[in-house]
Amino acid sequence: MILVFLEVREGRIKKSSLEALSEGARRAGEMGAPLAAVVAGTFDPAQASDVHALGAPTLYHLESPELDRYSTQGFAQALAGLASEIKPGAVWMSATAMGRDLAPRLAAKLKCGLASDCTKVAFAGGRLEYTRPIFAGKALMTVALKGEPSLATLRPNVFSLGEAKAAPGEIVRKPAVDAGAIKARVEETQKEQGAALDVTEAEIVVSGGRGLKSAESFELLRELAAILPRAAVGASRSAVDSGWIGH
Repeated sequence: MILVFLEVREGRIKKSSLEALSEGARRAGEMGAPLAAVVAGTFDPAQASDVHALGAPTLYHLESPELDRYSTQGFAQALAGLASEIKPGAVWMSATAMGRDLAPRLAAKLKCGLASDCTKVAFAGGRLEYTRPIFAGKALMTVALKGEPSLATLRPNVFSLGEAKAAPGEIVRKPAVDAGAIKARVEETQKEQGAALDVTEAEIVVSGGRGLKSAESFELLRELAAILPRAAVGASRSAVDSGWIGH
């Protein structure tokens, strides 16, 4: 089984998670293996149809008020408990800020290997192989992880969304986590003004750098992004370091 963790932000499943699920469906089809998905915390069951349509007939819902806001300890414990119960051959998630934080902790709990920021997944010789950039993207490395499950994070905007086909499915609800296991809690989330769409979710990124010369000039990019479909504003590191736009 391939199990894909779906990140939910502001009540919606992130596009990058659906990309990971689509890739899971493709590889599961080659392997002749089942595909399942998992969400944690508050979740609108109406979105389950989107998950089933991309090839996952089973959606596990880890229910717990403690998981309504992300915490590394809580999510890692909940996912590790599910993985220990259903024993998937692979666990995937998107290489977002959450995925990069969660995957190493989960790998430690499951005592398994982790391939981070993968740009390609293949099934060859009866095993999954993961390709990821190394040396700041100057080279690519392909690895096969020993033992099960193999854990991987998939780079957003690299894997294409699958074709959605109406399909039946089920939601399996699981009590998730002991509140006492969470030592650090998120009390509040503040969203930066103007960050209407994360760049990992955007189809178009309107980016600026040192040539804009001031924070005020980024308003031109925001105006352009506002009239383009699914566009977000991006920036070079020098523009961020200069304080012209937030990280």
